[in-house]
Amino acid sequence: MDFNAMSIPYKKLGEFLKKEAQLFFDDGYLFGEEGNGFERWNLACPTRYIEEGLERMKTAFDRRRNS
Repeated sequence: MDFNAMSIPYKKLGEFLKKEAQLFFDDGYLFGEEGNGFERWNLACPTRYIEEGLERMKTAFDRRRNS
């Protein structure tokens, strides 16, 4: 998932998602320079978990934008 538009340094992106949205992804930069600003997540789960995660992510970014 591309987070480059969120203006968060790529090495702090995973930390932000863990702390603010309680989501745990694989940091894209671990897969090479072209992965900077990306996070990889496993979608092999029930749709409701993906929807819940997306809602938590939206809430976290909304709080960040409004602070």
